[in-house]
Amino acid sequence: MKPVVQTITPPPIKKKSVTREDIATVFHHGASELTRMDAVKALKRLHFGKSAAYEALSPNGRFADWLQVAPDGIITWRG
Repeated sequence: MKPVVQTITPPPIKKKSVTREDIATVFHHGASELTRMDAVKALKRLHFGKSAAYEALSPNGRFADWLQVAPDGIITWRG
């Protein structure tokens, strides 16, 4: 009888810092408009942590020059 070997897959490694290209990808280079929550979810699918995602999408963050936040909270990429 062969021993049963269980293989545990580790969770994906979270990336450390969001790049301008990552943000552009999430917004399909300007073709998509997203709420902050949806944009955070999209960044999390790219293996970024929640805090890094919210920081990257901050209206005063390092990508603020490329993001436009409407009064209703919709964010667009204007890169």
